[in-house]
Amino acid sequence: MMKRLLGAVVMAGGLVLATVAPASAADGILLWTFDGGAWYVHQNPAVGCYTVSEGDPTSEFQNRTEGPVAVYMFGDCAGPLRVVESGGETGFPARSYRVLD
Repeated sequence: MMKRLLGAVVMAGGLVLATVAPASAADGILLWTFDGGAWYVHQNPAVGCYTVSEGDPTSEFQNRTEGPVAVYMFGDCAGPLRVVESGGETGFPARSYRVLD
């Protein structure tokens, strides 16, 4: 009986951790395009840095998440940046972005 109870507690703890982990993601979507072409979408992005291009920069970047996102002129979140608040957009020429806490 005690082993079953311990197993249930461990499993429940694992479920709590699994539920908490996605909280570090930004709810919503990020969208960007290159010269008005196809739109790229990143849904519920986790906190961190993402490179979208090693070549041409984005022509427009939209933040439809609940928090701010920093867009950077170079890959690997390097160089000049602009912060795009929730619901905002920018024509800043970005090659990478960082989802902030």
